Amino acid sequence: MNSPQQPLVSVCMIVKNEINNLDHCLKSIECLADEVVIVDTGSDDGTIDYLNERVGVNTKSIPQGDKFHSSRRATQLSFVIGHFDWCDDFSKARNHSLKLASGQWIVWLDADDIIEIEQQQKLRKMIQQAKPAGFLLRVKNTQDLGATGAVFAQLRVFPNDPEIEFTGEVHEEVYNSLVKQNYPVHDIDVRILHTGYANQEIVTEKQQRNLNILLVNHQRDPAKSSAVKLYSIGCAYQDLQSYNDAIIWYKKALKHAEKHKNNPHIQEGAPIKNIECLLELEDFQQAMSMLNQSNKRLQNHPEMIRLKAETLLKLKQPRQAKDEWLKLFYFQEGSSLLPIDFQKSHLAALLNLSEYFKAQNDHPTAQQLSLELLRAAKMIMEKQAVSFQQVFDLLFEHQAYEDALILVKFGLKQYTDVWHYVVAAHCCIKLNKLNAAKQYSKKGKKKFPDDPHVIELLKFLKLSK
Repeated sequence: MNSPQQPLVSVCMIVKNEINNLDHCLKSIECLADEVVIVDTGSDDGTIDYLNERVGVNTKSIPQGDKFHSSRRATQLSFVIGHFDWCDDFSKARNHSLKLASGQWIVWLDADDIIEIEQQQKLRKMIQQAKPAGFLLRVKNTQDLGATGAVFAQLRVFPNDPEIEFTGEVHEEVYNSLVKQNYPVHDIDVRILHTGYANQEIVTEKQQRNLNILLVNHQRDPAKSSAVKLYSIGCAYQDLQSYNDAIIWYKKALKHAEKHKNNPHIQEGAPIKNIECLLELEDFQQAMSMLNQSNKRLQNHPEMIRLKAETLLKLKQPRQAKDEWLKLFYFQEGSSLLPIDFQKSHLAALLNLSEYFKAQNDHPTAQQLSLELLRAAKMIMEKQAVSFQQVFDLLFEHQAYEDALILVKFGLKQYTDVWHYVVAAHCCIKLNKLNAAKQYSKKGKKKFPDDPHVIELLKFLKLSK
């Protein structure tokens, strides 16, 4: 794998009718790739002509199974163009692209992916220094160049090893193949922008195609259907708004994953998806029952917290819903097994919190707090992040001490820094809960014995006996 003649990075893609996306994608990998492998599966929209012009080869003459290096380099990239006869199996097409690659490392992309230049540079530097392994990148489904959108972790980088192959007719993946070959898998902070879900019409078209492929393959041999396949059928039904059917398949997927003790993302995702479907069906009591029965780890998942807030609102429990909305600000964009749109969750939280405080006529500064929360929501609309510290400051400044304490107490389950202990104590002081304030201060002193804020707090509380 380390021959000096080998290119370092081969970017592999399969394409069909991607004339509107390919140019953006190829321009976004010029600092990353040495070789670009493009396998066409039957384009008729001008994609082939574009590749002729871009690469300088007649791709129409390249039969399946052959490969061809262009006689000239386009922006310093070596191109390999191939053809694959489509057979309703994405993994077979992906594996064909791997066979054509000569680089030491594979990075697989879709034609509607974009990698920003600083992310390209970071990824290439990481690859240059890496030992053979698989790498999960952060894929963001977005229509505004990454300002908003759902983020999830996906294995996109791995060594060019003939024993590694994709599996799965739809939502193909290589994770199990790498594990089987004893490669470690690491999560790294490199982002890919995926722009392929521009509108509901495109989602419906893709999911109907996926569902047809998945059901045909499942019916051929149900015993061989993996948890991933069963889950993917559920996702297709959900996106097609067939919620009762989706629930059936999510339950099958969860049962399979729990039985075989694999696919942790299915064990995490299936209950969440089930509850989403129940909310769409307006079965709020059953949704709440599932939320309450979920295990402790899953109850602290950001999507479960969001769903609990929404369910409590539907059940006319705005105060309890408010407590859940507050917790969401402790979750910022990062690696996740499931796609999560953190900005959308924060926006919903701020708008609902604003409505809640607007209705609190007995609170002296609730109306002003409601307006400030709306201003924070506007920040998200203008593509700025809002942190839990910002939300805490708003609550504390407007004398919502109980709510500020709820926020910080949840934070203490994840963070044990001095800030949390100090502000929790301050909230308790404002609420005249001096014993609780002393407890937070003592815990802070135990972990941070020399911190001046903690020492000052303890002195104050000693005088307040």
